[in-house]
Amino acid sequence: MSVFSRAPFGYRYVERRLAGAARFEIIPEEAETARMIYQGFVRDGMAISAICKWLNREGRPTRTRKGLWLPSAVWGVLKHPAYTGHAKFGRTRVGERHLRTRGLAKRSRSRRGGSCHATATHEQIEIRVPAIIDDESFRLAQERLEENRRRSRAGQGGPRHLLQGLVVCRQCGRSLVHHPSAPRGRAKFFYYRCTGLSTHRWGGLRVCNSRAVRAEHLEQAVWADVRNLLADPQRLRREYERRLSCIDPSLSAADDVARRMAEKAERGL
Repeated sequence: MSVFSRAPFGYRYVERRLAGAARFEIIPEEAETARMIYQGFVRDGMAISAICKWLNREGRPTRTRKGLWLPSAVWGVLKHPAYTGHAKFGRTRVGERHLRTRGLAKRSRSRRGGSCHATATHEQIEIRVPAIIDDESFRLAQERLEENRRRSRAGQGGPRHLLQGLVVCRQCGRSLVHHPSAPRGRAKFFYYRCTGLSTHRWGGLRVCNSRAVRAEHLEQAVWADVRNLLADPQRLRREYERRLSCIDPSLSAADDVARRMAEKAERGL
């Protein structure tokens, strides 16, 4: 049985009928790229996005020899234990489906019945393969990845932007993020811009052609609309009565409570 569903970057699978015994061989050019990734991440402290730009600038080919390096591909190299010579069979399993909370993700929901979950170490079978990096480099890479994960989950403190997490691109449905402009003298402006415009997210390409919006203009317009709404009690009453009229009178009180709790959870997501 092959330990991989397919050979990872840096290896090729040699079938039994070709070599007498099935094995994995190192591809020298790809192995050198993998070493460069670990050196840049562990020794030089480069971010994963910076490593992608570096590899693309150096013209290092990907496995397909067609596309550009993306952060997910570099992350996959940094997380794969096979590069230390310790390949693991059964690292993941299909289980309960992950909840996707973005509106765009909900509209493009996959038809698969489950999601991929990591398995416990004692459930994995270790198989020796040729090593490309040493154990210490892999350990340091995992420590830094875990530190990045903790910092990402902690979030940023201090003031929050008014429309943070609330606005999406009208063209592609991706999130709009608060972004500073390029420095122009002493003036500094802020914009809400689509993540599809960030070339470092998509291998040096833009996947959306929308324009950024000045943050103060958009925030002032939204806040003015909220104030107008709050200043018109009749408008609020009409909306309240409209929602009451949509409730099915046949529902029991318990059903109504359950429905409102479900709607609240949906809004929270």
